[in-house]
Amino acid sequence: MTELPESEAGPGQVVVRVWVVFVHPADVAATTGEIPLGPDVPPFSPGWDIAGEVASVGPDTAEFAVGDRVVGMIPWYLTRGAPGGYAEFVAADADWLVLLPDGLSSVGES
Repeated sequence: MTELPESEAGPGQVVVRVWVVFVHPADVAATTGEIPLGPDVPPFSPGWDIAGEVASVGPDTAEFAVGDRVVGMIPWYLTRGAPGGYAEFVAADADWLVLLPDGLSSVGES
């Protein structure tokens, strides 16, 4: 476990305050060496599936607003753990997320 700089939303991205992360079988495989790990240099963070709240919105990102409740999947097979969902805040491409439907709650939601 390590402290990282706060995530910043780049173009087409949002920063998600993560409420819930699913422990995916691929996360276990990556952390036990069964599939190739992430970047050669830390930080490496597992985690594919997240739910949370949009904390900030990057340039050219019109799909979401601060405070939107979202769920999504970080395509770890592309990002290789940079970013991963096991974090308090994650900068995620807007294409990886959808709005959490009204009427559904999320553990950790305030």
